[in-house]
Amino acid sequence: MGMEIVPDKIDEDEKEKDNKNNNKNKNIEKREKGNISTEICAKIDINELHEKLGHLEEEVTKLKGNYMKLKIKGEMENCENCAIGKMRQKNVQKGPKEKSTKPGYRMYIDLMSSKYVSTGGSKY
Repeated sequence: MGMEIVPDKIDEDEKEKDNKNNNKNKNIEKREKGNISTEICAKIDINELHEKLGHLEEEVTKLKGNYMKLKIKGEMENCENCAIGKMRQKNVQKGPKEKSTKPGYRMYIDLMSSKYVSTGGSKY
């Protein structure tokens, strides 16, 4: 006579959990676009996405995130790198602010001459 093996309730619960996890993994589709590897419907901070997409403006970042089927969370903060990129160099003064009042008071002299001569014979 043989023994009858009855499966434990714990084994059935573990199998159900494994099946649920497998179904979840099947439903999650991974993809890669550019330098961003994401899951569909993944949540991502807008500032992180802004940085990964190459510092696009806020509206374009949101549009691109929606196109990639991402759930964007948070608000756009001031980006230091974008601020540096938009800076303008300070103007350089062209010459002295005041003109000389006496003849010969201020003279401009070339201290170096060109050592190269053009094909036409000119030095400049």
